[in-house]
Amino acid sequence: METFEIRILSPAGLPLLLVELPYMSAQAAVAAGRRMAKARNFEVWNDTRCVFTSRAPRSLRIVDSPPDPPAA
Repeated sequence: METFEIRILSPAGLPLLLVELPYMSAQAAVAAGRRMAKARNFEVWNDTRCVFTSRAPRSLRIVDSPPDPPAA
């Protein structure tokens, strides 16, 4: 068994709740995270490695809508 940390995140992406428990696998920890988080975003960490995140990395998030195409 390995120890995993499940982080339930606020809408701003900050940790609201941290839970550290042993799980048989990363998949088991992710499944537990889904149950705990319900509709919130969450992350699963094993030591210093993020093994799962339910949100897109900051570089992939759309912050603004794309510009309108130029008028013809």
